[in-house]
Amino acid sequence: MFGVSLGLSLAHEQLGKDPSEARPQPQATWEFSALARQALNRNDPAMAIRYCRSALELEPLGLVPNFYFGVCAMRQNNFEHAVRAFSFCVGQTPCAECFLLRGQAFVGLGDDESALKDFNLAVKLNPELGITYQHRGNLYRKLGRTAEAEHDLKLAKILGE
Repeated sequence: MFGVSLGLSLAHEQLGKDPSEARPQPQATWEFSALARQALNRNDPAMAIRYCRSALELEPLGLVPNFYFGVCAMRQNNFEHAVRAFSFCVGQTPCAECFLLRGQAFVGLGDDESALKDFNLAVKLNPELGITYQHRGNLYRKLGRTAEAEHDLKLAKILGE
């Protein structure tokens, strides 16, 4: 009714429907970000990162393209790029999820002190986010802080139910 739409084409693909028309080329940041997310869902981080780079060319200060770029970098074990992308996200929107992901990237870099700080900030911002306790508990275990690890892992299990 309204013409060709990338969003509708992606929705049809996701539902397993045969799109009635060829998928239009992405032009907007949100379209590249949607394609990046779709590539991540297909477990294709290399393609996802290409879409993220295109989104970042259009909107270098955008939260969403930086967030997805960080996720893509994490999936490719490129923890330095992930830390940079999530640091940008934390500066834009200091939410628990961004601190959690940056903490995970710090763990990947072997910077346990920075990771612990980020996990603590994530817990402070959202004490109901169980996955944070799991990652912090695993880090505590790695650091030999057994009592704290057990406490956090127990909380993660409770919050995950």
